[in-house]
This record gives sequence, structure tokens and C-alpha cells, in this order.
Amino acid sequence: QQQQQQQVNEEEDESVTIDEYHAHLDDMGTEDVQVNKRLPIPCISFKVGQALSQILPQTTFKLWKQTSETSFLALEIAEDEDEDDIDEEDAEYMQCITLETNVRPSTMRMNVLLKERLPTLPQALQTRAEASLGVALATCTFTNSIVVANHASVKPSFAKLVSMYAKMGTTMPEALVMFYVIELSRTMEAVHAASMVHGNISGETVYVRNDMYMMDGDMESLYNSKGANNWIHQGVLLTDFSKSIDVEELPVHSFSDHYFLPSMGRLQGSFERDYVDFAGVIHMLLFGTSMDLVQEEAATIHLATAFRPFWQKDMWTSFFFSLLNPPQQEQIDIAAIRTQFENHLEGSQARAESISTYLTKQTVSMMTFSA
Repeated sequence: QQQQQQQVNEEEDESVTIDEYHAHLDDMGTEDVQVNKRLPIPCISFKVGQALSQILPQTTFKLWKQTSETSFLALEIAEDEDEDDIDEEDAEYMQCITLETNVRPSTMRMNVLLKERLPTLPQALQTRAEASLGVALATCTFTNSIVVANHASVKPSFAKLVSMYAKMGTTMPEALVMFYVIELSRTMEAVHAASMVHGNISGETVYVRNDMYMMDGDMESLYNSKGANNWIHQGVLLTDFSKSIDVEELPVHSFSDHYFLPSMGRLQGSFERDYVDFAGVIHMLLFGTSMDLVQEEAATIHLATAFRPFWQKDMWTSFFFSLLNPPQQEQIDIAAIRTQFENHLEGSQARAESISTYLTKQTVSMMTFSA
């Protein structure tokens, strides 16, 4: 037993952390990365709006507001519209991007790599993933900075959504959580099918998505998991590839930096990181709290929090058990999990219609709490 533990410790010592991996990618630079434009001048020579026009020539996007020291939201604004008069409600009907400045070479590399691999996926998965991933629309390198324009959402992150429900004295309706399980699992399927680990799925990196500018007519009230009748324009947006990993290059990495995996006895691996993070995000939506786990004698991991009596206990038990107890360094069948939730929601007209109702109420609440 001591020999086995020593071998585990040696393996852990040899595995690479995400920070070490990205530091290595930073050292490689960007010369071998396919970018849209390379300018031999410093970014500081441009105002942010000018940098946007350099990345997206003839663009109809205009800067709307600054969201952090290095990030800006831009909206697709018609020539006859005044951006100074646009508010949160108007932004609902416009395409949105983020303009990220001072991006690390490693982050841009992972962003571009995922974008390049999406077309190799099955058509149905590719189409849905392209709408649900905040990958680069355009990239530009300056002598002192990297600037990336990413697909974005004007809707709140899951973390802000949970906070909103808490202020209302409740949690997200179970059926709506199931809807987001379906949407986020499909998005994660695409990332993994592209041989990548996202590495940072959290309430801060997943956003509500409602692409109203893409809708042709009204969305049908009956939920459609295939995306028909404008349901393809509702879902999630997974952002931030600053901790992503190319599994083809790094099949195994260290979990020493993870908030749960080492305590679960998982010291290194691959997709397990995303599985546990996915479970944590859904736990946050369902319970309104961070995930707390217990480990039984058989070494299986379970939630410490009990499900409410009227919830679909069997489905949720299976969902969390699958994500928290995956085979070592192997992928689990996320599609099968997603299909189970799809069948449940579409198996009853009342449940299928409830999703539209809940989304409408949630949208109204988001406007109220953002005012």
C-alpha cells in the first residue's frame, strides 16, 4: 500500500498544472497561430474604438460600455441609431461582442484552436456549439498587446442569476434548471469532442443567452430540444478559455489547483475537471448554494444536500453521481445525460410549456433587478 501511495505521489509530482501549461504556451508566442491581422505598432496608438475597427473592418459594432479594466462590450448598432440612447432593454435586440485587450498568448491560442476544431464536429453539434461558445470572431496582434473580439451576451452570468433569485427569496425552478443542464451539457459535449478541456466552468463564465436579434418571428411556447421554432436562440454562452487545455497535447494534467478534486482522491486526469465544475454550476442553480460533498466507504462521492421531496430525485441522483464519480481519465456519456433531461421535459406538454413561461418571468426579473 505504501508503494502504491508513493507511485501516486510521484505521478502527481510529474503532472503539469494548468498554470504551468499556459506559461509554456505563453513562451511559444503567437507566430504559429492563425490570427486575422498582425500590426507592427503598439496598441496604445489606438483608441479602443479604433482597435475594434482594425479587428473588424467595416464593422457595424460600436462600443457600448466598459466591463473591466481590459474588457468592453460592443453592440451591432444601425447607422441611424444613437448609442448614447441605448439601454439594457434595447440591447436585448442587438448582437453583442466583447473586446478583450491585453489577452495572454495562451488564451488566444486556446480560443483560436477551439474555433478551428468546431467545423470538424457533426453538423448538428457544431451549429448549436457555435451559438453557445464565446469563441473569437476576430483576433489581432500588436507589438505590445493581443486584442480579441469574442461572441458575447448582454444577459447576466449564472452567478448573478443565482443572486437575483436569492434576492427574490427563492431558487431557480427545477424545470428551468433542467433546461440549462441540457444547454450546458451540449456545449460541453462540443468542447470535449474538439479534444479540449474548458478548465474553468463556473457561475462567472457561463451566461444566459437570448439571441433575439436572430429570431425570425416569435418563439413557440412548446419547448423543442432540437432548437426548432426559435428555441436554438435560447440557452447559454460559455466563455473564458484562459484555463483551457488541448488534450491532444496534454492528455493528463494536475488537479492540485482544483477546489474539490484532490479531496476526492483525484490528483490528476483530464475531463474530470469539467465534470465536477459542471456539477458545481448546476448545484448552484438548483440549491442556490455552493456544492458540498460527502465520500462513502466505497469511495463514491455524493451531495451532502438532500433533494426536495417534489424534485425528480432519481434523475438528479444519477446526474450528480455520474459527474462526480467518472472513470479515471475517461469521458462519460454526457449526451445520454442530456437526452434523459430532454425526454423528461418534452414528455409532458405542461413541462414543455413551462420552460417558455419560466424564461419570460426570468427575463422580466432580470430587467427589474438590473434597473
